[in-house]
Amino acid sequence: MVDTSIILLSFNEGIEIVNTVKKLKELDGDYEIIITDNGSDNTEELMKKEFEDVIFVRNGKNLGSPAAFNRALEKASGKYILMTQKDVFYDKDFLVKMINNIQEEDIGAGVGKFYYLNSKKLISAGYKRNKITSKVFSVGKNEEDKGQYDDKDLDYYGGGLMLIKKKVLDEFKLDDRMFLGEHDADFCLRMKNKYKIKRVDTGVYHDADEEREIPAFRMFHSIRGRVILNRKHNKFLPIFIPLYFGNLVLKSLKNINKKDLFLSYYKGFFSGFGNKVFSYGTEDKKY
Repeated sequence: MVDTSIILLSFNEGIEIVNTVKKLKELDGDYEIIITDNGSDNTEELMKKEFEDVIFVRNGKNLGSPAAFNRALEKASGKYILMTQKDVFYDKDFLVKMINNIQEEDIGAGVGKFYYLNSKKLISAGYKRNKITSKVFSVGKNEEDKGQYDDKDLDYYGGGLMLIKKKVLDEFKLDDRMFLGEHDADFCLRMKNKYKIKRVDTGVYHDADEEREIPAFRMFHSIRGRVILNRKHNKFLPIFIPLYFGNLVLKSLKNINKKDLFLSYYKGFFSGFGNKVFSYGTEDKKY
């Protein structure tokens, strides 16, 4: 048994995943690294060439983020879990600091500070969510970190920022229906009914890309995840549904000349009222 299981999600990112593992291996502490791969082409082959000690979970299909992480959890032997992805980097002492700061029984996870690469400028201190409209606000974005949010209890945080006790993840498994989005929010909202999330003074860094147009596939699952999240947590659901749908109609009209993207708004919204768990093979063309 090790202290920490680091679970790294992979999907057709072979070389980038190799480079990410090399960076993860620079961390202090006692840990294992588990790659959970959603049906990539050559990632497993590259891993075996580079590393003998990395555990590889081949999912066969693209199961989405939550289901892939849940499958890897079955292989994890650590008392603590770090769920991460490519292009996310950590202070060398991240794991050690986290473990030392979350020993109390009522603390379920620790959360680091999320910075742009090579800076102390915040990408986000966490997220606040309007309890009626479900509009999400990124707190502290582009601000210099001066400790101004250290004691703020925000609604949720990105999964890659948190070191989570495995017993907490076993109790509050990620929702497999949320293929690409909102599973972090859902997990935090559920687990905070029983456990605290503690801010720890250690850095998480991301080489943030410029904002790009969201493809139809991702838009579909993002909207679907938002509807499922609100079905589970929004006490004002009868108000949220027409407000959110009206907002989606306005946004979709800006993409009326892009058929797949235009339709993804409506498909995602109505699919969110079902409970299907999606997975995709290489032969699958549609969501």
